[in-house]
Amino acid sequence: MGDGNGTRRAAASLGGAAVALVVAAVVVIAGLYARAPRATRVHAGEIAPDFTLPPATGGPPVRLSDSRGHPTILVFFDTRWPGSDAYLRYLERLHRRYRARGLRLTGVALDSDVDVVRQFVARNELTFVVLTDPFAAALHTSYGTPRDPEAYLLDAEGRVLAAFTERIDWSTQEFLERLEKHLQPAPPGR
Repeated sequence: MGDGNGTRRAAASLGGAAVALVVAAVVVIAGLYARAPRATRVHAGEIAPDFTLPPATGGPPVRLSDSRGHPTILVFFDTRWPGSDAYLRYLERLHRRYRARGLRLTGVALDSDVDVVRQFVARNELTFVVLTDPFAAALHTSYGTPRDPEAYLLDAEGRVLAAFTERIDWSTQEFLERLEKHLQPAPPGR
């Protein structure tokens, strides 16, 4: 006859191994999920969903489709996110460099306080259009709610050429070459 205690010890040992295996699998899956790029609801090749939002600096509402006919960078941001000042100041330099060649830049601030956004625009001397959508209330269904700056490069027809769900270095040669393909030719001598 078998030892009942030995069977129970073997079963307990097997149960403990199964629990350890499940815990290890959960840790591995969580690690992969944490390193995976964020998903976006808008993908390359699609027409960017249109929207109408109020400008941070006042005036009539602006539609994204008003920029059709021009390549456009659409960026979602929140002034409270670390590094937003530097990120948007660089986009401002990009805008100033390429606006004569047709580039349009549209920012959408997700802050809850429009006065804070207005001050941010003034402090950073942003000349591109900055619209407001507190907490992404209007755009949540079509674009989602970013938790870090999220940007889209759109062609002149409003088709998404690229979605950037992580901060990118806009000054890389790869990005600038991609952008230049969609801009008007540079004036002679530049």
